[in-house]
Amino acid sequence: MPANVTPQFKKAQAEFLAARTIEEKIERLKIMISLAPKHKGSENLLANLKSRLAKLKQELQRQKKIRKHKKGLGKEGDAQITLIGYANSGKSLLLNKLTRARSIVSKFPYTTAKPEQGMLNLGALVQVLDLPSLKDNDEDNEILGYANNSDLVLVVGCSIDKIKKILSKIKNKNVLVVIDKADIIDTEKIKKEFSGSIDISALTGQNLNLLKKKIFTSLNIIRIYTKHPGRKPEKRPVILKENSVVEDLARKVHKDFIKQFKFAKIWRKNTIKRVGLKYILKDSDVIELHI
Repeated sequence: MPANVTPQFKKAQAEFLAARTIEEKIERLKIMISLAPKHKGSENLLANLKSRLAKLKQELQRQKKIRKHKKGLGKEGDAQITLIGYANSGKSLLLNKLTRARSIVSKFPYTTAKPEQGMLNLGALVQVLDLPSLKDNDEDNEILGYANNSDLVLVVGCSIDKIKKILSKIKNKNVLVVIDKADIIDTEKIKKEFSGSIDISALTGQNLNLLKKKIFTSLNIIRIYTKHPGRKPEKRPVILKENSVVEDLARKVHKDFIKQFKFAKIWRKNTIKRVGLKYILKDSDVIELHI
């Protein structure tokens, strides 16, 4: 360090070394740069400080992206699904048709600049995120972060090559391929390429009800309707994972129900059955917990 630095510079340097966060370090470095001597003998010092500042700014941006990926929009409802695809794949129109959202639909690419959301009611409330279109650059990392953290990814497209490219990028194992624009293209060849895929037309509504059923079964959840003796079942179901047992329901309804549990009465289709805590539940079961 040059001997002719000011006491103010030395104080700023001490504060920089004591700083704990990147934001604090950046601010202290800016002060050091403003207080550094401006002559030929201090060129190396200034270059070193500016280089440090640039690296800290890069690291701050990297950490912000990581935090954003983890946080996302925040999961709402009982499950979250994401729509991912390339430009003009029909994601925004599909979001609107599934959820009655009002995402902008345009023939121009990259209209969706940030994730748009809506809520799909399948008995279970499913949050649907329409992600910005993939661009095959670094911006895709944020988009893929949302997809990989969701409960189900809908890969929306009408090209075998593009769908394959998307599938190669996604780490999430719970994926459903949705082939859009079935009203104007021949989808049979694409359907054969991707097992379990579904062809739809967001524009005409073709197969949208079938898509909703596939979404629900792909989420691996069940809807259980509780009731009090002598009353009708609750309209809002309790959402549990597939293969949950009565004990899981009791624990979710009230923490004390396990200790005080006597038996449960279940209505399934046309049968009524008295069961215990380890009885496996099925979707649409109606249940009374007796304590």
